[in-house]
Amino acid sequence: MLNLHFSNRTEALAERLLATLTEHEDDPFAFTELIVPSAAMRRWLTLAIARAQGIGANLRFHFLAQWLWRLLATQRPSAPQESPLATAVLGWRVYAAFGDAAWIAAHPRLAHYLAQADAVMRAELAQDVAALLEQYTSWRPDWLQAWGEGRRVLPAHPDEAWQAALWRRLAAELELPERQPVAAFVEALRRDGAAGARAAGLPARVHVFAPPAMPPLHQQLLAQLGGVMEVDVYILNPCREYWFELVDRRRLAHLAARGQAAAHEEGNPLLAAWGRQTQALVDGLVDLGGEALVDDGDYRPHPGSSLLAQLQNALLDLQPIEPGSITLAGEDRSLEVHVCHSRTRELEVLQERLLALFAHDPGLQPGDVLVVLPDLEAAAPLIEAVFGSTPAPRRIPFTITGRARSAVDAPARALLGLLDLLASRLPASAIVGLLQQPVVARRFAIDDDELEQVHAWLHAAGAHWGLDGAHRSGFGVPAQERGTLADGMARLFLGHALPPGLAEPFAGLLPGADIAGSDAALLGRLWSFVEALTHWHAALAQAQPPAAWATLLHAACDRFIAAAGDERADLRELHAVIAQLADEMQQGGLTEPLPLPVLRQALQQRLDDPARGGVPGGGVTFTAMSSLRGLPYGVVCVLGLDDGLFPGPARSVEFDLLAAMPRRGDRQRRLDERNLFLDLLLAARTHLHLSHTGRSVRDNAPLPPSVLVAELLDLLVPAIAGEAAGYEGLAAARARLVVEHPLQPFSPVAFQVDGDPRRRSHDEALAEALRQALAPRPAPGSTRGRPPDAASPAAAGAGADDGADEGTEDEDASPWPDLSQQAPFLAAPLPAPGPEWRRVAIEQLVQFFRHPSRALLRRRLGIELAWDGEELEDDEPLHADARTQRRLAERLLPALLAGADRERALRLAQAGADWPAGALGQVQLEQALPPLERFAQRVREATTTPPIDPRVVEQAFDLDGESWTLVITLAGLRLEGQTRWRAGSLRAQDRLEAWIQHLALCAAAPADVARRTRWIALDEALALTPVPEASAELARLLRHYRRGLTEPLHFYPRTSWTFVHTQGNRDQARAAWTPGPYNAHAEGADAAHRLALRGCAEPLDAAFEEIAHAVFGPLLAHTDAEADAEADAETDAAGGNGEPA
Repeated sequence: MLNLHFSNRTEALAERLLATLTEHEDDPFAFTELIVPSAAMRRWLTLAIARAQGIGANLRFHFLAQWLWRLLATQRPSAPQESPLATAVLGWRVYAAFGDAAWIAAHPRLAHYLAQADAVMRAELAQDVAALLEQYTSWRPDWLQAWGEGRRVLPAHPDEAWQAALWRRLAAELELPERQPVAAFVEALRRDGAAGARAAGLPARVHVFAPPAMPPLHQQLLAQLGGVMEVDVYILNPCREYWFELVDRRRLAHLAARGQAAAHEEGNPLLAAWGRQTQALVDGLVDLGGEALVDDGDYRPHPGSSLLAQLQNALLDLQPIEPGSITLAGEDRSLEVHVCHSRTRELEVLQERLLALFAHDPGLQPGDVLVVLPDLEAAAPLIEAVFGSTPAPRRIPFTITGRARSAVDAPARALLGLLDLLASRLPASAIVGLLQQPVVARRFAIDDDELEQVHAWLHAAGAHWGLDGAHRSGFGVPAQERGTLADGMARLFLGHALPPGLAEPFAGLLPGADIAGSDAALLGRLWSFVEALTHWHAALAQAQPPAAWATLLHAACDRFIAAAGDERADLRELHAVIAQLADEMQQGGLTEPLPLPVLRQALQQRLDDPARGGVPGGGVTFTAMSSLRGLPYGVVCVLGLDDGLFPGPARSVEFDLLAAMPRRGDRQRRLDERNLFLDLLLAARTHLHLSHTGRSVRDNAPLPPSVLVAELLDLLVPAIAGEAAGYEGLAAARARLVVEHPLQPFSPVAFQVDGDPRRRSHDEALAEALRQALAPRPAPGSTRGRPPDAASPAAAGAGADDGADEGTEDEDASPWPDLSQQAPFLAAPLPAPGPEWRRVAIEQLVQFFRHPSRALLRRRLGIELAWDGEELEDDEPLHADARTQRRLAERLLPALLAGADRERALRLAQAGADWPAGALGQVQLEQALPPLERFAQRVREATTTPPIDPRVVEQAFDLDGESWTLVITLAGLRLEGQTRWRAGSLRAQDRLEAWIQHLALCAAAPADVARRTRWIALDEALALTPVPEASAELARLLRHYRRGLTEPLHFYPRTSWTFVHTQGNRDQARAAWTPGPYNAHAEGADAAHRLALRGCAEPLDAAFEEIAHAVFGPLLAHTDAEADAEADAETDAAGGNGEPA
């Protein structure tokens, strides 16, 4: 008998199920057959039975379509246990059919779809068509019967002919009987009765629990099964009244215009607009049950009086929600809509809301909260960032469930990454990216520090893309070894085999890095990884039959993946999915070899099968919209209710015949998503939290919500405001339901004691920062202790009461915010350096003045700013940039200084891995060599006299009563003075180093050395004359050094030199300091300056001018202009140099 059990509460349906199990438990060892719509419902029902009975045993769960197929298969002994018409299996038969050129040519419409399709596109189309055919088997079996008989059902539709022909082809391949299996099954049931059903293995009773929808064919089968067994169907029905003739207002007006509205009514508009799917399901089952139907209803009104309770009860009793019909208590927050500027802000607002709920209701547990989003994959990193980084006092346990396995399972990610890599041109960044995956690094015994070393090695060795030259030739480019992985590994092996610092190429190559000692073992493990890639690239390059793919994928997992901990279960599941995919291909009759891209796509689809879904967790559960459909929760939160995102665009494929001729009860995406939203509303027991991005993050302009939110507000606002309410009354009622949040979580409106509690924050750190920001400001002009203003994390939005007038993020805003608008880095100077700081090497003094802010952070505070290092370049360079030219100079200069000729210089240049290859690189090399040769000639001419042995001199200084010592190391001395050089443009830092070393020389005053210094650069030379007061100048520099160890020193070499060199031109100095779109590398963009000078009102202040003149003024005064002019003339006569600074 078909027994229908209705309720508006899942808990009531579960209690009815438990009562039935208890009442009819004749055999304790017999299985209980349960049919559920999702894995989440299976988990929830298992726990509910276990709680009620003390144990959940002998429970056998099924999905309805699979269970019904197995019953139908009992009428055909040769039929497989799994349906051959399932999309995962049928898709491969369709794929094979689409490869039959002769058959395709007979169907021009289909041939048009496949005209430009590659193998992957062909597989995608095959899956889409297979999914449609599977739907036809459940929703349009009459069409398939007609097609099998050669009849048309939609003669006017251009896509019916080829689909009908495809069905006949597939039916012949599968040897499907001309008569539908359903008809044969129904006839057998009628003929054999209950005894025959038992003999065929049908259970005595089956329970179908909470299906959200059901095809008419499945309804008919359940009704027929009800004649020979007990079929209990437990249905969530939001309304206990007769509501099968309800239609929404627009549909009612349409029917009225046609004179067909007599039997219809609108009733509750939400039920009419959102419940059509459930309406069709309940109506269909009731009609099929007939007079023998057992209709058992257990409807339970919400016991509360909140807005949510009144709304749910109005749906239950089919009561229209008229204006003024709802009374809203003062503290009623059971249903709210929160408007934010971004998804991140929605999550931050949700976190504060949950903290308030947990504080208000100690009985509420994190497991009582469900959070659903329409874009779970995109939001998952944001969820981790907001909920996963919260301090312990505000931490809320949470879990993200139902994500795609290809995104969360480490073994699956690694295998898919490997297949992607092997199907690509193997760029260096992707190679290292695969090796950085923990399961892969563990397989090749490479730890995190070693991964950084591998990254540096491959960069130094010039690896860009491709395994070797032969691999490159497959992409239509010359078979050039340089820049490939093989070339890079050869250079690394040379770095291990040859002595360090070798200046000559070996076999035309220079070593990529010096590798010695224990690093050799790492090089061996890297070689093992590269060899594995080479082997598997060859193995997977050719298309393979399905069975071979399964063997290869299992072996690839073993070679590249080493699982640990929970990853072992994921790896076992990955092997199972591979086996399942191979089995589906075999069942689909696929014998055609598949190329790697098609196999990779199919594997990901199988891994990300939505049927897997999510399951409830012990903490706050984040999941996709439909994963936990029908499960009751105390608090239901729906985020991401943006216009166009949910419900999504209701677009069907062009050849979808169901969309061309819909019937009542069809499962359409638009109706399904509306019914899903209704189910979520009914699943909430105490609170329903809705949110959407309703303000532009750029200009604060309003953005529309989902149409479902708009419909809900259009209904509830007048119901709260009253029938006679004017504009102000409606606005006030809307404000009771809609909460507008500020752009940033640190807005003052979130911390006002007398502010809106719905926007209140629980973040103690932000509250303290805001408290400090609102403290009295220091005197005007002070650069210490200055509080931040609206752009700082502590005070942004100050003075705004609703976030509408807050500063917003402009996509054109500068990436370098004004330093003065931020909290000071140092509230007060650091203590004076102790005695251990007062012995200073001349090199330390030079290093300090090269970058005082970095020296303060690094040496005094121990702060080392993170540096990502050099990125691997996946494309060969076409132009030699400044960095490449510097490397060339470093490589060639020793040989050129030793007198190397042009041929040897070219050989050295071409043996490296960094210079552009090919004819373009050759032209640039011929342009770059002459300036380097001239530079080397000038250096040789300036260093003809033999050098004098280095010496160390210590000089004492009294700085305001403190004894300081400067340790001077004199090196590179000759009788005519000291000569230094750098193969680059003369920079401010070069002038600074030359000046300090020159002062040291003059202060030490060795008797056998002239007190002159010459600095040779590619573009010019610097000559310095003797400085009689050198010790006084060094003492002045030491004082600035001492001050720079306690607070940021307003000295910036490039900017300071520009200011002094241009005779105090502040505009040019500011241009050198201020970063912008065309000056991204200005000194003001330096991270160390931006940190140390944070809160500084004016970096280029009077102190800046004073120090600039104090450092560079004497340098200008002691520059030998005639010697400089002579050297510059030599450079100009030689052709100059365009090498950038």
